[in-house]
Amino acid sequence: MENLRETLKMSEDPLGGAVRLDREAVERIDRAIASILEEGQGASYLTLLNPLLQGKDAGEAVVYAAACLQSRVGDDMVARQLFFRVSERLEHQENWEGLAAVLDTALRRVSAPELARAAARAWEKSGGSHVPVSLLDRAFSLDGDDRRVLWALGRARVEAGDAAGFDLIARSLPGFAEQKQIDRLEEGTLYVLENPSRERLQRILEALDHLIRSGEAGVAANLFEIAHPALAKHGLAREEWTLLRRALMKSTEREKFRNAALAAGVAAFASLRDPEKIFRTAGISNPDIPIEKALALLDRLLETPPGRHVIHQGWGVGEILENDGETLHLRFDGKRDHRMSGSLARTALVLLEPTDLRVKVFLDREGMMDALRKNRADFLYHVLEHLKGEAVQDEIKKTLVTLGLLPPSGWADWWRGAKKEAETDPRFDFSQFFRKLVRLRGTRELASPLPEVDLARTFRKGLDLLFRFLEQHPEETAHVASRYGDELRSIAAEEILPAAERLLAHLLLRFVGVADPEGFHAALAAFVRSPDLAPFSTDQQKTLLALAPEDRKTAVAAILLDSKVLGVRREAWEALRAREESDREIRQVLDSSPSRPNAVLHVARELVDGDAPCAWTCLHALIDIVESPERETFRKQALDMLGSESFRKRMKTEPASPEETRYLRNRLIEWKHSERYLYPILESLDGTALREVAEEVEARRRSLRPQAEKDAYARFGDWILMTRRTLVRIRKEVETLDWDLKTTIPQEIQRAREHGDLSENAEYDAAKQKQAEVSLRLEELRERLRRAKAIEEFDVREDEAGPGTEVDLVSDSGETRTYWILGEGDRDFGGEIVSYRAPLGALLLGKKTGDEVGPILDRTFRIVTIRKRLPPDESRVES
Repeated sequence: MENLRETLKMSEDPLGGAVRLDREAVERIDRAIASILEEGQGASYLTLLNPLLQGKDAGEAVVYAAACLQSRVGDDMVARQLFFRVSERLEHQENWEGLAAVLDTALRRVSAPELARAAARAWEKSGGSHVPVSLLDRAFSLDGDDRRVLWALGRARVEAGDAAGFDLIARSLPGFAEQKQIDRLEEGTLYVLENPSRERLQRILEALDHLIRSGEAGVAANLFEIAHPALAKHGLAREEWTLLRRALMKSTEREKFRNAALAAGVAAFASLRDPEKIFRTAGISNPDIPIEKALALLDRLLETPPGRHVIHQGWGVGEILENDGETLHLRFDGKRDHRMSGSLARTALVLLEPTDLRVKVFLDREGMMDALRKNRADFLYHVLEHLKGEAVQDEIKKTLVTLGLLPPSGWADWWRGAKKEAETDPRFDFSQFFRKLVRLRGTRELASPLPEVDLARTFRKGLDLLFRFLEQHPEETAHVASRYGDELRSIAAEEILPAAERLLAHLLLRFVGVADPEGFHAALAAFVRSPDLAPFSTDQQKTLLALAPEDRKTAVAAILLDSKVLGVRREAWEALRAREESDREIRQVLDSSPSRPNAVLHVARELVDGDAPCAWTCLHALIDIVESPERETFRKQALDMLGSESFRKRMKTEPASPEETRYLRNRLIEWKHSERYLYPILESLDGTALREVAEEVEARRRSLRPQAEKDAYARFGDWILMTRRTLVRIRKEVETLDWDLKTTIPQEIQRAREHGDLSENAEYDAAKQKQAEVSLRLEELRERLRRAKAIEEFDVREDEAGPGTEVDLVSDSGETRTYWILGEGDRDFGGEIVSYRAPLGALLLGKKTGDEVGPILDRTFRIVTIRKRLPPDESRVES
């Protein structure tokens, strides 16, 4: 305590006295207080000092000492007041050295913005000679928005060679403008213009906006003219023009802004052809033209400025050559010199952006079309510019086709080449291509490449998106596992869901490294019991085959033989042939005909090309498909295989057993379907071990055909008869096939093309084959519909066998048979259906009760009953 008294240089009054504070004195007081605090006497000494502080005569040293003690052992609020009290005195005395020393301590001990501002004033008034940058840094941390603090610290840093000080000076300018401290604002603006940046210049614009609003038009106009070159250089001319336009409209001294507005406007619209002419035509800088009138004319000129391009609904893209505000002078292809009033132009024309693809084609069609053919990546860049920097494939295709730059048939080849070129071009970003999205680099930033999907609502679509994402971004497996692992496990464990969906969830879990082996085996077992390949993509089907455990490999391979994708069927066949139990499984596949046509057809092809005897087994499996009312494409494939040279060769070299011969003979003689399906089968048997069967059936067919055709033509003319329900079904099939041919199949072809090299693209081959088959089937059905007539529209007689009747027969031995005679394509109503155009139908056509019919399988039958019978008429159609 004695040490502190000595330090304060007390006179006859032991606690009075005063001393002029300087940095050395402050440091002595600080050391003395530190000693008192070490001795634990801080509170005691503060009690002694408090009475002195109540009077006005307490010296600065005493007040400072009390402030320090209060900040350490007393009240922070009191300490703050004492520090401010001593600071005011020192500032009044212009004791800058002492003030800086006091503030150095004060700003460490208390949070007081007013002391931060005192530091700024001390720096400013002392010329910075006594206030260090470190003190201003502490002041800034307490009050970083105060214009004086910003100014002081900024200037101090600049003088110390730190260019970051210009940022602080720029931040101070709006505050000076708001307080109308014009001298400081002008000085600060000149500082910033010495070392400008876009962010610093934006602070100048903010300050100028304050000046305009506060009515300082003259100062603002002068500063605009001074700052304009830098603003224009740093791309801020449009913002400058916006402020000045508002000033022209609202300021009471608007005339002062005309010249500045002209300069800013010309720079803001520099992309236009001769923008200065536009602004001078409007009269922005002409004092003889009222500003309201000048701005109105300017708006009309900027709506359709010379040099810009427009599109007209009838004439296409055109260029604006001249615009005086009343009349436009334009150039279109085929209309080199066209004039249009401004009012008509506003309704008839749409202004196009310079990046619009239509503009680029208009300016250089030959060059753009050459790029379309030869520099596809460059052309794709133009397309994406047109589409604001990013687009999905369908948007790109729609743009090219709609603009007439590419025919729909040429899209797939063009896109394959463009994508291949662009993938190695640094201008493009394909990180989101799993969404079919292509972007230009520098387009808006995306938060994360990981797709957000709702698996609970759109499981199949979402799962397919995740598989595609991981295929493109395999490094993200851990991210997918973290984000979707729990949801996938929940789906995989939900037994009420279809087995295929549960199995797909397990496949993805295995892909990201969080497999559930027990759950996978259970889901796979359920899938084998009720297989459904529809949800599985090609890659997922192959993955399923690869991951199938040994005890399920055979069953999975057999299921995948029915895949629509040839590549999958080939892999499944190889896997199946490698199994010991393959012969039994292959027999089961053939026995399943016609319910699994893809599998049956694939197995038959493989067997025919192999060594094992198979001809007659495959023959019956293929005939099952021919007889089936399922998709016509499978029937055609079966007939094509039966007529192929390799299959005929197998039938010629393999002997047929008596049972095979008898079974096939009875099947063909009693043929109930259209003869157009029977003839290819008979032709395939020519020269084989069963040629005698074919000859017998053909002889019987020839003997029956003349009378059958004569009777059918006499009754029905050249019409092809079928029930009304079949007619409706065929018409619906035509609509579906037509839709598929125009939309679904092209999309499948496009998706397949996107998978890469077409020479090894099984999905592409399958899609193209499907396209050809659907085209042929559609042509055939349309021809049938042209000649089709509903049986219901004819008078069906109950006393005579014909279409729409059911006939009961009995042989001499008592054997009975029933045949239901209907038309072409009516096979799906039941197994006893006989087409009126089939050989068996020819035997029955026109017969009456009591007539003999035969031979049928070497026996003669007598008709005992004829009755009218038609399928339920569920839909009425007009023939």
